[in-house]
Amino acid sequence: MLWVLAGAAPSLGAELSWELTLAGVLARQASAPADEAYGRLRASWAHGWHDGALRLEADLEALGGSAARLPLVRRAWQEPPSFADATRTWMHRRWLARATVHRAEISQWLGPARVRVGRTALVWGQGKLWPILDRLVPVPPTALEPEQRPGMD
Repeated sequence: MLWVLAGAAPSLGAELSWELTLAGVLARQASAPADEAYGRLRASWAHGWHDGALRLEADLEALGGSAARLPLVRRAWQEPPSFADATRTWMHRRWLARATVHRAEISQWLGPARVRVGRTALVWGQGKLWPILDRLVPVPPTALEPEQRPGMD
């Protein structure tokens, strides 16, 4: 099940605006126990002003049920956090959760150029960065990118 919820504040004059978007995926297998589920939520918040913007996107993943108790799955979720990953993992007996800052950027228009600072993405398929092999790489069903295209951080 995929769902998207979006909201935007009316523009506060011509100078300020903000937007909040939530997108989520809840996956369950028919053959799995009833208490087993995987969920992913992407929260995106953007605030703009006349010549710049602030954008923040975060992911929250959760895995519950018997799969969360398997040692192999727990080790896969136990990656050591680092500052560059911007990831935090929580473990409990019956569930695992991980929060990741996916994008955090400040952008400013300086004349005809736009300067972006922070954790941003370079999306293939825009401009001249479109290799022919991108057609062979399908978008995963749990992808919550607004552009729905493969990219890199």
